[in-house]
Amino acid sequence: MHDEDWSLFRKFDEPRAATGMCRWLRNEQVDARAEGCVVYVQRGQHHRARWIVEHLPPTQEDLIALAAE
Repeated sequence: MHDEDWSLFRKFDEPRAATGMCRWLRNEQVDARAEGCVVYVQRGQHHRARWIVEHLPPTQEDLIALAAE
């Protein structure tokens, strides 16, 4: 896995929210990874990830709940 294959997707105030977003995107068939408070997605899936978040946006609480699973 090369870093150039991944693009920055979102930054959060806390790592649990980033972990939740990462899990949510994976549930939606998007390759994602969380590093601290930052979420990265596979470069070729950035558009899909953006579409998912724009059309099915989770709340901060949803993301934290996903991170706790």
